[in-house]
Amino acid sequence: MTAIRYERDSNVVAREIAGERILVPIRTQAADMTAIYVLNETGARIWDLFDGERSVSEVEEIIVDEYDVSRETAGADIAQMVAQLEGLGMLRAS
Repeated sequence: MTAIRYERDSNVVAREIAGERILVPIRTQAADMTAIYVLNETGARIWDLFDGERSVSEVEEIIVDEYDVSRETAGADIAQMVAQLEGLGMLRAS
């Protein structure tokens, strides 16, 4: 999984509101207001890093460098986030 590159789905709108990143999937011309997701600071940073250019291992390295977290913790958190967002169709392997 570490060599895989992910990109954000273009049908997801991300906005900064009150210090949190809000993700809203846009489907059939209207937002599904029951499907709003909130990311904390670290989650928002990971979301931003999934640009289709960086591999999971590169994202992990950046998170380890920028936050006071071990490589194991960063890897587990990123894997969990990828699984959730990929399952929701918000991220896809590029």
